[in-house]
Amino acid sequence: MGYFLIVLFLFLEIASRLIYHYGRKIPQITGGVQFVRYLMHGEGNFTGPIESRPYGLYWNRPNYIRKGYQQTDINGFRFKGYDVSICKSRTRIMVYGGSTTFSDHVLSDPKQAWTYILEELFKENGKDIEVVNCGLNYAMTSELASHFFFEGAHFSPDYVILHGPGNDSLPIATGDETRDYRGTRESRQLFPRPFEPFLLKFSGIIRIFYCLLFRQYMFAKLEPIAWDSPTIQNARLLESDLTSFKNNVKNFVGVCIQRNIKVVLIDFLQANKETLEKLKPGLSEGLISINLKMSGYFKELAAENPMQIHHVELQNSAFSANDFFDSCHLMASGEKVKASLIYDQIENFIDF
Repeated sequence: MGYFLIVLFLFLEIASRLIYHYGRKIPQITGGVQFVRYLMHGEGNFTGPIESRPYGLYWNRPNYIRKGYQQTDINGFRFKGYDVSICKSRTRIMVYGGSTTFSDHVLSDPKQAWTYILEELFKENGKDIEVVNCGLNYAMTSELASHFFFEGAHFSPDYVILHGPGNDSLPIATGDETRDYRGTRESRQLFPRPFEPFLLKFSGIIRIFYCLLFRQYMFAKLEPIAWDSPTIQNARLLESDLTSFKNNVKNFVGVCIQRNIKVVLIDFLQANKETLEKLKPGLSEGLISINLKMSGYFKELAAENPMQIHHVELQNSAFSANDFFDSCHLMASGEKVKASLIYDQIENFIDF
């Protein structure tokens, strides 16, 4: 029995080391391998699909590969088949938003994202316009504004699209009254404990265990650990006046106008009330209310400066139930509908 256990251990150890050696090519544990290498050797700053930035909590990791596709370019923009350069040769639209802009929640192929399809629609109609996907999963207006102020503006866009984001409903629902949402976000430092480098170098089995356990680890906490009851959250959503959201959007738009960049504000798209209530029990009324307030503010800004700001309305009635994956993320069919609706509403606003 003792010999059997020894042989079994050696077999598992050798197999684990082989799996770890080729782990970078295994999508299911790629992030875990990066994490283990950081703990073992201190190689780089492990962040998984995201990385920290000096003046923003996080941004997309450049040149990130997942599910068999390159997801980002050297800038952290969703990959277009090439790296977006600071130098441009054609009209450029930069699109900011959350996961419904980055669009990898359901669609691993970047070419299925509505931003990519939107650029193709321009091409089909003889307009040489570049559409850059600057989406950031789970992003709120604070993160998007920070990136644009310090990085995005250097790419000299002619137009900026701000889509939603609906994620600003999160701090409102949780009762976060800070202006920059610091009550919702939190940075997590990655310092290996003294015994971890030794154990990971000693055993391939432990490496694989860590790879699986931490394959999706992120250095930033992006939502609360504990949640209040749906009743309390719903009440907050209904009562909110969107102070921080409005200030962030106003500053974002203001910087664009100062730089002679025209702005398109696109409503956040949600599924119908029945679907929202099914997926988020007790919150449908509040989520619909907060979304209407956000859309109303977009409409208000556009009315104040129609030459520089254009408002795009997206109605869930234009989509079928099969177009939605969940409460807000779309399937490939929905992305096509979304791109077409946006194109129809901005075609005459975009100078060519």
